[in-house]
Amino acid sequence: MKVLITDNDAQVRALLRELLRELHDDVLECADGHMALRLCETEQPDLLLMDIRMPQLNGIETTRRIIAAHPDLQVLIVTQYDDDDLRMKAREAGAQGYFLKDDLLLLQQHLRRLHGRDRYSDTDEYNHQHN
Repeated sequence: MKVLITDNDAQVRALLRELLRELHDDVLECADGHMALRLCETEQPDLLLMDIRMPQLNGIETTRRIIAAHPDLQVLIVTQYDDDDLRMKAREAGAQGYFLKDDLLLLQQHLRRLHGRDRYSDTDEYNHQHN
């Protein structure tokens, strides 16, 4: 599985890269939405881990554009903002999950379930943190 991490914080990208290392995924990284759009065209990742708050092009709009061009791409939002409005906007943009950076164990468990699958199957990850 080829994964693209998009986050403007290099430390967060390194943490996510380490989290993915155990799954032996091909991991790509970028720091902004514009580069994510380009890498989705050239590298065709299977999964995109997307931050929301980034300079210039935020993660919600980047997700919307990427899903419009690549409707089968799995996009998971990874953010520090536990905000119902942002959750709703992310889902409307086409993201299949919303994970908080302070609970990366939940993301890691989810990625283990995804590993080897062709398509995201559990659409309830938006509300998982609140159960």
